Amino acid sequence: SEVIVSPQGFVTVKISEAWLADQVRGLASGAEIQFVDAPVKRVTVDFSSPNIAKEMHVGHLRSSILGETLCRILEFCGHEVHRLNHVGDWGTQFGMLIEYMKEAHPGFMQGGEMPNVTDLNAFYKAA
Repeated sequence: SEVIVSPQGFVTVKISEAWLADQVRGLASGAEIQFVDAPVKRVTVDFSSPNIAKEMHVGHLRSSILGETLCRILEFCGHEVHRLNHVGDWGTQFGMLIEYMKEAHPGFMQGGEMPNVTDLNAFYKAA
């Protein structure tokens, strides 16, 4: 019933409850799904993009599920869909880790003391 595009480029689509209820009733009754056969397009869907240098959380799943759902709908309509799921920017995190390793374990590159990295969260926080 409403589409809102924010200045940052986020798109919010609000669907009327009555329209949605009618669609679900139609599907439940065994009716075929109908759609307008638009010209086939190549579509790229960019979703999830977690910063893997930080802990994962349920928000990453939500984005992945929504992105995959959109891809499947577009494929059902005949479009060529490319899924893009990059994992974020590593530059700052790796720079901090390298600097920390040089300060806390100066001989590790020459075969000296190897740091304990079994608890990566603690290691990241120390860096």
